Amino acid sequence: MPGVEITRLPIRYNETFTAVPMDRAEQDAFVGKTIGELREAGYEDREIGTEGEEIVCVMRKGLFDYSCVVDADFDAHEKAREELPDGGKDFVITGVCLRGITGEFVLKRIHTDGTVEEIPDTCAEYADSIDEVSEK
Repeated sequence: MPGVEITRLPIRYNETFTAVPMDRAEQDAFVGKTIGELREAGYEDREIGTEGEEIVCVMRKGLFDYSCVVDADFDAHEKAREELPDGGKDFVITGVCLRGITGEFVLKRIHTDGTVEEIPDTCAEYADSIDEVSEK
């Protein structure tokens, strides 16, 4: 376009995508498990909501989000939302499907090989100091 100047920015970070989502058999193995069991296995809650008549808990593992249909009704869903992060742990999974790449893929702590760096606890040192003072 005439009169439009294009500025090219240098590449500052580059990674090769090596992570792959769970295959169908791995997803099917979740049926009958609870949301609490997935949390214990390292899956992170993304959201809980309704899709049509179904209650769906979206869980993330690495780079991928999975939609888990659960055996809850609307009232149980509402109660679980109020009780997060522990709410819904007893919901039994009745179906799972790949939702896609997580929206958090842009964060540097989430790598394209599927590994996720833990968020450092910035208050840990402060909490230790408070405990030390309290003991005296």
